[in-house]
Amino acid sequence: MPPFSRRHLLWFLGSALLTSLSRPSRLLAQLIQTPQSQRWLEVRRVTGRVTFRVNSSSTRAASAGDRLQAVGQGISTGPRSSAVLAIDDGIGFIQVSENTDLQVRSLHVKAGGGKITELRVNRGQARLNVRRFTNPNSRLNIDTPAGVAAVRGTEFGVTVTEVGRSGITTQSGVVDVSAQNQTVTLNPNQFSTIVPGQAPAPARMLSLDLSLQVQSIVPLGVNQLVFSAITEAPNLVIINGQEVPVDQNGGIAATVVKPVDKQLNILIRNPLGREQSYLYRVP
Repeated sequence: MPPFSRRHLLWFLGSALLTSLSRPSRLLAQLIQTPQSQRWLEVRRVTGRVTFRVNSSSTRAASAGDRLQAVGQGISTGPRSSAVLAIDDGIGFIQVSENTDLQVRSLHVKAGGGKITELRVNRGQARLNVRRFTNPNSRLNIDTPAGVAAVRGTEFGVTVTEVGRSGITTQSGVVDVSAQNQTVTLNPNQFSTIVPGQAPAPARMLSLDLSLQVQSIVPLGVNQLVFSAITEAPNLVIINGQEVPVDQNGGIAATVVKPVDKQLNILIRNPLGREQSYLYRVP
């Protein structure tokens, strides 16, 4: 093979340089494809016993600074425990109440820059304060076992009972509540409830006094009581640490263990996280 002339050498070096510029190295390609700020939820505050679910088979105690970034990651709070999560880039905050399970369904950025945040509350209560999105393609959804609450920037809350019945209340802004291919729009201070497998109940105004109208407390055998009362439909009701069901009209008809001290400690918690305690003495 004849030796390269200077002209051939210059041509070869120029071709190699153009090739290297047109085909970046694997490292450079990764840097270009990696977004500058990955989506996440950060644990800002932990009170009591809070568990961080790293993946489907691994959990540990949560601490401030933990970040939920992958689908399926989440936190669970125990009795008398709570947590505060920050949504990345200052979009908003989530206040997670006791006995609540929350997990990530999706955290990503669309091609046009819209941020999609999809979370799931499996049980318990959470309140969200989310600023109005500047990108019209951004979206935040809260899934529950019964339906979906979709917002573009608002302050609202959800409750989810042990059987999946969900209550959604808006304090400001607008929330669309959807289930079974039907949607109900909630304006400020309105609520809707959803039973799994059913469409959302019509929007109603929420009373913020957390009232409880006790109708009867009747002994059942030696160790049980039948407790009947009325409250707001989306509220969670806990009697002596036991969650009791609330129907679509706010009715309560529950069988509870008769306490040794003959006192019923009743906690009412609405979707916005407001609470009211009642103490009733039983015969």
